Amino acid sequence: MSSAEISIIIADDHNVVRYGLCHILENVAGFTVVGDTGSGHQAVKMYAELKPDIVILDITMPDQSGLVSAEEILGLDSDAKIIFLSTHISEEYVSQALQIGVLGYILKTSRADQLVHAVRCVARSEKCYDSSISEILLGDNREKVEKIILTKREEEVLRMILDGHTSAEIAEKLYISPRTVGSHRNNLIQKFNANNTATLVKSACETRYEVQH
Repeated sequence: MSSAEISIIIADDHNVVRYGLCHILENVAGFTVVGDTGSGHQAVKMYAELKPDIVILDITMPDQSGLVSAEEILGLDSDAKIIFLSTHISEEYVSQALQIGVLGYILKTSRADQLVHAVRCVARSEKCYDSSISEILLGDNREKVEKIILTKREEEVLRMILDGHTSAEIAEKLYISPRTVGSHRNNLIQKFNANNTATLVKSACETRYEVQH
């Protein structure tokens, strides 16, 4: 395996789903699936033995939930990069994923290219949550720490940052220049009293804001 390859293990108790994931990811240049299992316990053992770059975990498995497995893996290695792949989009699960420190959360209804995008983002230590989950993160259910006012464009950029898009991707999708994206990113960092993009994401998930119309 070359140093550029991203090694992955997959844990999902549904055989068809797991084999489908293996097939999708094995056919992506630079990805290598080094192990797969239908057991949450086995996923933890596999991580300890194989030390993959990425772990993809189903949340609901019969022997041990993905939430528990993720905590155990992060207990072994605080830098472990984990993606939850689930049918669940409840606020409870999303909140637990954030608290545990899971970088990615993708729905099983997602397209193959969205899963590939998530793997690449998380491999760069960037958070990547499904767009419907981003709606939960940006909803009115967050505690109001302070009143932050965003422009409509700043909110668009923020949503794309939460979805794991790079500045170049945001510029292309919003038809603006990378420099303009950088300006919006810096404004967001200041408004959320963050130090960098990583702390911006954390603050945005915890802070309520309003959009200026």
